[in-house]
Amino acid sequence: MKRSVDVLIAVITIAFIFAGFFGSEAGAGSPGFTMEENMNRYGEDYKDIGLATADPVLCAQACMKEGKCKAWTYVKPGVQAESAWCWLKDKVPPISPDENCISGVKTNRR
Repeated sequence: MKRSVDVLIAVITIAFIFAGFFGSEAGAGSPGFTMEENMNRYGEDYKDIGLATADPVLCAQACMKEGKCKAWTYVKPGVQAESAWCWLKDKVPPISPDENCISGVKTNRR
């Protein structure tokens, strides 16, 4: 019985790790970045990217791939263009409420 409980605890622990519950900051959308729903981080843009798929994680991943990027803002489709848009930032501007945006900050500085 003790072995079954140990195995169950190990499986649950691994599931939590893969789900991102350990090793990431509170409010993180994924390990390495925060995900701020309905928030815009206006300004400090150095690059913008049109996204073929409407998914804010793609914007966060683009930021994660660039050492210069410190924050990002994803703009929902139909707001700035027909497709979703991603703005990469070389500084971390303050957030402001905006129902058309999802923003984030890189927490895992590479």
